[in-house]
Amino acid sequence: MDNSRVATAVLAPSLPSLEEIARSHPGWLDSAITEAEAAEIVGLAAPTLATKRSRGGDAPAHVKIGASVRYTRRTCYEFLARRMRRTTVDITRGAIDPEPSE
Repeated sequence: MDNSRVATAVLAPSLPSLEEIARSHPGWLDSAITEAEAAEIVGLAAPTLATKRSRGGDAPAHVKIGASVRYTRRTCYEFLARRMRRTTVDITRGAIDPEPSE
């Protein structure tokens, strides 16, 4: 293993996939959460998330129940996963591959 892979392994330990989380904690990923909880997951202030949602901006999918807005953890984590980048150049190319090619 080269030094770059060692550094990556130390800095970014292997995280469970959404499927692994769903199997070990049934219902947790798909239960409804508040806008404040969703904002915390995606790293935005709740008012910013609300603005992005209401103006058609880049935000996780949501459910409108009466006057309430709810998200699921799954849609929040998927939202983040689609935005993962290795470099700033990746922004124009789309999301990164889970495993870098050699």
